[in-house]
Amino acid sequence: MPKKKARKALPRADRMKIIAEAKAKGLTATQVEKKYGVNKWTYYGWMKRTGKPKVSRARGSISAKGAGAGADVLRREIRAVLPGILRDELARAFAGLIGAKKTGRRGR
Repeated sequence: MPKKKARKALPRADRMKIIAEAKAKGLTATQVEKKYGVNKWTYYGWMKRTGKPKVSRARGSISAKGAGAGADVLRREIRAVLPGILRDELARAFAGLIGAKKTGRRGR
């Protein structure tokens, strides 16, 4: 049976240093695990406690608390594109309905 690795508690300063370096280098949790020997779930916990923007799972949107300017930019882009998407989808739906009427039974 393989032995379990000994757990070690890192001081807050070390945790913050790892988080800062990982963010600066754009590392994933798995890369942090390999580079620093910190379990990825531990890293996720650190990120959660340091004020990473929270995501509301119920609606899939970024919560107002900590959302920042990124959410505003995304909202503006969606509002700019959405009318065109709706227009195209409605045109396809109506074309299907109108097309179905034309190919319907004759004489009724």
